[in-house]
Amino acid sequence: MSELVLEDQSKLPSGWSFSIIEDIISDSGLFVDGDWVESKDQDPDGDVRLTQLADIGVNTFKNKSNRFMTIKKTNDLNCTFLQKNDVLVARMPDPLGRACLFPEFDQKCVTVVDVAIIRIGKNGCNPKWLMYMINSPLIQSKIFKLQSGTTRKRISRKNLSKILFQIPPIDEQKRIVEKIEELFLEIDYIKKILENNKLQLKQYVKSLLEFTSKGKFTQLWRQEHEHDVESELSIFREFKNKTSKIDSKLISEIHENNLKLHVIPKTWKWVRLGFLSKLITKGASPKWQGIDYVDDGILFITSENVGTGQILLKKPKFLEKKFNEIQKRSILQKGDILTNIVGASIGRTAIYDLDDNANINQAVSLIRTFDEVNRKYIQHILNSQFVLDYMNLEKVDVARANLSLQNVSDFPIPLPPLKEQEQIISKIEQGLSLIKNAENITDSILFQLDTLQGSILKQAFEGKLVPQDPNDEPVEILLQKMKLKKQQLKQKAKKRNKNVK
Repeated sequence: MSELVLEDQSKLPSGWSFSIIEDIISDSGLFVDGDWVESKDQDPDGDVRLTQLADIGVNTFKNKSNRFMTIKKTNDLNCTFLQKNDVLVARMPDPLGRACLFPEFDQKCVTVVDVAIIRIGKNGCNPKWLMYMINSPLIQSKIFKLQSGTTRKRISRKNLSKILFQIPPIDEQKRIVEKIEELFLEIDYIKKILENNKLQLKQYVKSLLEFTSKGKFTQLWRQEHEHDVESELSIFREFKNKTSKIDSKLISEIHENNLKLHVIPKTWKWVRLGFLSKLITKGASPKWQGIDYVDDGILFITSENVGTGQILLKKPKFLEKKFNEIQKRSILQKGDILTNIVGASIGRTAIYDLDDNANINQAVSLIRTFDEVNRKYIQHILNSQFVLDYMNLEKVDVARANLSLQNVSDFPIPLPPLKEQEQIISKIEQGLSLIKNAENITDSILFQLDTLQGSILKQAFEGKLVPQDPNDEPVEILLQKMKLKKQQLKQKAKKRNKNVK
């Protein structure tokens, strides 16, 4: 069968056997890598689709590729054309070793060298069974042990060919596949419901912030504290005094009709963000300043670190300390509001709540408000949909979409009295906490469902998912038949070669 030392056959269920990939495909099958296709070989007007690693999902063909080749080029390169039910195995992450079945396609398709093609052929093992087996925890652990490479891990076809499979009788393979798909269908149905729930939770967050910006959360509070509100309007007059040297349009109130803004409570004011701020600035690129990245120094906040309502430091970056000497204006203080102003993440806003000495780059705007305004309130307003819509109207698209500091200063803010801001924050945080808990529970269930799928596959290939049938023909008989047929074809080929000579 191979040069491998086989595992103890007595450990297997009745009728099962150990084997390797070459032995479970028939004489009409194949086990090869995809083709060496370079960029110069591709043609957007070609009629042959180039299947890539991104197309290969776990048990799923994702159909993501948008690369093509001409039929002439595929013939010149002697490419292997894919067929329905070919088992495609990704030899590179992510994850390494994932497998799917190639579906029926209305055009010719080939694949790249980092995808292994397993074609079972006629009268061989069940291709769906093989796909599920490769994706099972048992085989995935073996693939992990046989991976190689330094920067990018991979599994070679040679190493794939070493892996021992536990193979049931052909009829049992069919029963295993049917049971797996029955159970997976139920799991997928539950997953879809949960994924829809997650989308609904995101919509709840949007609604929460929309209610915030319109004063709906505190409507009853305003009625109960009507006598307190008038005195708090003095805050607005204090802002006017503090910003007397700023551009006059920041001092003046904004009327709803000016920017087609929504109606707010009578005790609120529409003002521009610059009117509420001591400082609005941005950082700079360390490269422009001749500053190097270091392992320990100034924490450097870029747009990828500014999430919606939180600072993200999964991959923190640090700069030489002299960066702060050059970029003094953008040194962060705890409580500063940060908003992304460049690229796809425009508008994501979070409060810098760390004690670390830090600075920002040119894609992040620093907003330092007066103490008479609640910074958390401003953060939530900037993350609300109406401000995000306003940002999208103001952004300029050149190489990358961006907002100017003037755009940031001009953001319209619905300003309630300070005590009401505090009430709003309390209600928002209660709502966000409930939503976050619901998201965590949903994610936990989704994780458990993924684990359950792995458990189903584990049971399937230990012979515990479906009952064995004593009337099933042992798989060893099938393997011997395929082996004999291959030997006969080799002998015929040798005779033909001798006759040709």
